[in-house]
Amino acid sequence: MVADDRTCYFPLGTEAPDTVPCGSEENTSCCGPEDVCLDNGLCMRVGEQPYSLWRGACTNKDWTGCTPHCKYSSPEGGAILSIIYTWGSSSQYCCGAPRLVHSEDGSDDIGCFDDSDNGVETFELEDANAVYGRALLSNVSTTAPTETQAPSETQSSSPTDISSGLGGSETCHDTAIGAGVGVPLGALALLFLIWAMLERKWKSELRQSMSNVAPLSSVAAGTSLGNNSLGPNEVSGISRKVNQVSELEDGGRPELSGDSRHGH
Repeated sequence: MVADDRTCYFPLGTEAPDTVPCGSEENTSCCGPEDVCLDNGLCMRVGEQPYSLWRGACTNKDWTGCTPHCKYSSPEGGAILSIIYTWGSSSQYCCGAPRLVHSEDGSDDIGCFDDSDNGVETFELEDANAVYGRALLSNVSTTAPTETQAPSETQSSSPTDISSGLGGSETCHDTAIGAGVGVPLGALALLFLIWAMLERKWKSELRQSMSNVAPLSSVAAGTSLGNNSLGPNEVSGISRKVNQVSELEDGGRPELSGDSRHGH
């Protein structure tokens, strides 16, 4: 920052002791040391409340080369600008406080005092940028954007680091793909394992049930006679009767007891 001790003046030609020049030009606007200088000649007061936009002073006593905005509003000192309304990116301002204006048709509207630039009509302001190295931004240099580009130069001078960073990204990408493929395959393998275990269990139960049914079938087949089924005792009884009949046929009449012989 270059010290600038030039004197600043308000529109009436009175000195403005608490202001500093906003540029190195011969004729330039002046703002308070805690204000932000704007390149449209106005000042943005942010050092204390109320925060506001205002017209400051000028290094030229007759105001040649300084902003014309609100030059005739409070010419003995600074002049506050009031924003009246906005729509989109456009805004309307007044010098000083706004007032209610009565129109000929009886309607009321918001306007400005007669000492504004446009009389009672509101006006627009051109876009503006902050002035670096002056007033509140006296310690901020316009070379700051160039300094912020230094990291980019450092990165470009170390291609090895950049490539390793890209390699790490590719590795993460490959890992994500592998995980996406491996998880479904693992789930399928688990399902196949569960199915195999269940199938083995079902086959074992089926073999056990078949072994229990086989003896019942053989018993039924061995004891079935026609439409009737006989138990083991009934079968043996029939066999004994058949044997007795066979003995009678082979041996003739049975022997008589002793009592029978004595009767003849």
